[in-house]
Amino acid sequence: MLRRRSSAELDLRAREDTLRAALRGDGTAPEIRFQLGLPERSRLTLLGCAPAAGGPDRTGPAAVRLGAAATRHWAAVHGEAAVATVGRTVYTLLPRAGQAEARRLSGQAVAALGRTLETPLRCAVSRPADDPAELPALRAEVDDILRVTTADADAPDVAALGDVHARVLLLHCADALDRRPRLRHPGIEAMREHDRARHTDYAASVLAWLDAAGNVGEAARRLTVHPNTLKYRLRRAHELFGIDLGHPDVRLSCWLQLRLTD
Repeated sequence: MLRRRSSAELDLRAREDTLRAALRGDGTAPEIRFQLGLPERSRLTLLGCAPAAGGPDRTGPAAVRLGAAATRHWAAVHGEAAVATVGRTVYTLLPRAGQAEARRLSGQAVAALGRTLETPLRCAVSRPADDPAELPALRAEVDDILRVTTADADAPDVAALGDVHARVLLLHCADALDRRPRLRHPGIEAMREHDRARHTDYAASVLAWLDAAGNVGEAARRLTVHPNTLKYRLRRAHELFGIDLGHPDVRLSCWLQLRLTD
């Protein structure tokens, strides 16, 4: 009995190591299929599970407990699943599972593991793929989803990219602006500096107008100012900082910068 148990544990560890390497892009597709026992041309779905915002502990021991509990859970409900923990995320590879089944199983896993660990969890469901060589791309997709959902206490427990696409896209835009500050509109930077130095509200006014899709009345209501006051601020933003809000491309780029950066 001990020998059988030891053999099963070694097999789980080997599968975990193989999946972890595949998520990094190591190994060929035939090697991964053989080592994980994946059927030829089977549909693959990658899941990612991590503690949500507001949990008691999102790193260290919590990740270890989540990984161990997830391994036991998936061994019981899906014998072909492979599980690996990387950092604070537990990844599960499901062969022969469509999107609907993957979502259903993910919901059950989040509920069961959340009760066991007494912490809120989030699960991300990747798009399906046929080639194990796509696992690094699926991991990137799962990580993007979790970056959104684990930071939001009101996010759904289980999500695919389509559920949070806009927020994922905005995060990548924010990353690009952080990495390359030269991409920022100089007029926006000047406007913000003016607001800080002179205690004006040009940036907030422009953002409110953009958020309201150019509806002056709605934007003024949100700012609790008279519509004429808002019109004056918008005109002065153009005069002082060269921000041409009459051009749709400029409106989009200014909205992104005001929405995503401080």
